[in-house]
Amino acid sequence: MWKNKVVCAGLVAVTLLLAASRELRAEGRATGGFAGSVNLNAATPAELEELPGVGPSKAEAIVAFRKARGGFKKVEDLMKVRGIGRKTFLKLKPYLTVSGPGLSKPREAALGDGGAQGGRGRASAK
Repeated sequence: MWKNKVVCAGLVAVTLLLAASRELRAEGRATGGFAGSVNLNAATPAELEELPGVGPSKAEAIVAFRKARGGFKKVEDLMKVRGIGRKTFLKLKPYLTVSGPGLSKPREAALGDGGAQGGRGRASAK
């Protein structure tokens, strides 16, 4: 009888771990794996492309808008850029700022994501 309880508890634990893993993978896809913040007034096109869903054309449109209008007063001004609507803005908002360095990543990300790769970074250096 106790073996059934142990097996059942093990299955529940595995199921919970798989569900949590799926959530983390989905969250990573939603953010493009990006962690940090981007200053709309100082970022280069390459730095803007670090944002999830921002490619070369959107990055160039942001820079062109910034040059034409003298910068962004608030992050919500990004919705004035052609091709960036409310839905895209809401996805980007957690990563945007209008002050500070162009691209600011958390310490772990700045160190090359060594911890996030699970040690694979060392293996590729061989």
